[in-house]
Amino acid sequence: MSLLEDPSCPTSAMDADEARLRARARRRAWFCPGAGWALLGRGRWANATFFLYLVLLASLAWFIVSMARFAWWLSLAALVLLVVAWSSEIAATRRAAIEPAPPGWLARRFWTATALVWVTSLAIPALLAREFGWTVVGEGMSPAIDIGESVLFRRRIEQGQLHQGTVVLFRLSPQTRVGEPGMLLAGRLLAVPDDTISIRKDKYVVNGETTNYPAEKNLTGAAVDVPKWPQTLKVREGRYFVVQDTPRPGLDSRSTSWIHDRDLVSARLIHVGRGQLLQPVE
Repeated sequence: MSLLEDPSCPTSAMDADEARLRARARRRAWFCPGAGWALLGRGRWANATFFLYLVLLASLAWFIVSMARFAWWLSLAALVLLVVAWSSEIAATRRAAIEPAPPGWLARRFWTATALVWVTSLAIPALLAREFGWTVVGEGMSPAIDIGESVLFRRRIEQGQLHQGTVVLFRLSPQTRVGEPGMLLAGRLLAVPDDTISIRKDKYVVNGETTNYPAEKNLTGAAVDVPKWPQTLKVREGRYFVVQDTPRPGLDSRSTSWIHDRDLVSARLIHVGRGQLLQPVE
């Protein structure tokens, strides 16, 4: 008969049972936040820890749908609190007192809760990677985007976003006269389908109104031939005329060619620099 089985040594047997319970709680805590607390009889702590995970999950889903700045900060706050609570739970499985409480739902439904945690923990990063991208922007969009600034962008475009003045991320078409086809660039929509565009006094004119965007003089070999005012060019369906914010005549659709629907990558760009962290690019 072993020492633990000897009825004359009840303390040793109780210590062994407690050690096994703590080891089991520690294993569960690693797989599901709150499950370790549940085995220790700490139902409130178990529920609070698991609730923090649900808040993190919900706030990330909210950010994916809306790109709301508050959702991002809520996600970061929930993540920090969850890490603290989860670390405390794992530490508690070694030394916290075990309460004689009935098993909570995290103890009874451990495998269900664990499946939820692991499925969502794998799905959310995959969804974030599919929905969002990260790129470095050159000098053409200064001052709206600083030279060499990294921006976060969403890989989805809604038709209502495509109007004059929208900052977009697009790929150069095979008809481009600059760069390499497929290269990513940021620009601003100057003219959209059904708009008219022309050049007057070296400035672009859209729908009869002179803009602040200069047009390069005597551009040879233009991919898009924009006429002099009063003649106009109408933008056809599925095409966009793009300019950049640089104050000097520079890259625009006369050199990059029309931007088609298929060339557009994103119409939602977000600053990630310190000065404008998580502010939309406008």
